[in-house]
Amino acid sequence: MKKVVGFIGLCKNVGKTTFLNKYIKEKEKYLITSIGWDGEAIDHIFGIKKPSIFVKEGSSVCTYSNLKPTKSEKISELPIENQFLGKLEIYRMKENDIVQVAGPSSITQLKTFLKFAENLEISEIIIDGAADRRITLSVSNEIFYICGPTYSQNEQKLIRTIIGIIEMFNIPIMEHGQQFIEIKSINKTNINTLDENQKYLIEDFSKIVMDYELIPKVLKKFKIFVKKKPEKLNIVINSFNADLMKHTLNTLKIKEEVGQLIGSTNIIEIIELNVNTSTL
Repeated sequence: MKKVVGFIGLCKNVGKTTFLNKYIKEKEKYLITSIGWDGEAIDHIFGIKKPSIFVKEGSSVCTYSNLKPTKSEKISELPIENQFLGKLEIYRMKENDIVQVAGPSSITQLKTFLKFAENLEISEIIIDGAADRRITLSVSNEIFYICGPTYSQNEQKLIRTIIGIIEMFNIPIMEHGQQFIEIKSINKTNINTLDENQKYLIEDFSKIVMDYELIPKVLKKFKIFVKKKPEKLNIVINSFNADLMKHTLNTLKIKEEVGQLIGSTNIIEIIELNVNTSTL
């Protein structure tokens, strides 16, 4: 199976594409797609300038035919079509170039894409998720969560959110032989119907539909298990505030506070765009 790396931004304009470019700069012969629409010059919703996605020669892009990269050749066509963007196809880059990427938009389409991708000669599959679209959690081996002041300028809220994400990744995988009550999802509506004395099983983290800040409290009260989960979590803290167009966050302070709260038994990389890569 090919390695699948997913990127999740906590909100729009939090710096996900900026960090994605930083990540793929060191990679070769990858395949990239997006749950949303990335690489456009102007954000379709907010009307602000967006960073382009830069893809290397020899790497591949899965996007719709109307967004076909100029310097590429088609190598595969998927049985997925968009009324406005055309057919979903996979292209190999002939030269380095900037691209627009719009790809699978549901878990069914995502699984179809991954099936096609398994037959390609690529190093890894990169899924650029839209703002807090969590379906990448259901298929990825490694996850990058991107957060920053565009999501919230309140440092304590960011810390609580990061802790919630870490606690979610600490949910145990089911053990065979145990008795579980299987439920489709955990959300703010059904959480009040759960029994503290029962063990509940969900498919994966994409089925947890609530604010990350609430997760530690829920997990302390209820016994939750998952069938599968990503192998590695990375938290990316971006100090840049896209709303104010300046750096407004003390990433070092947040890193230190998170480290104090989670203790040495939790392993997490906090990668800062304006400092260095560090491991707690």
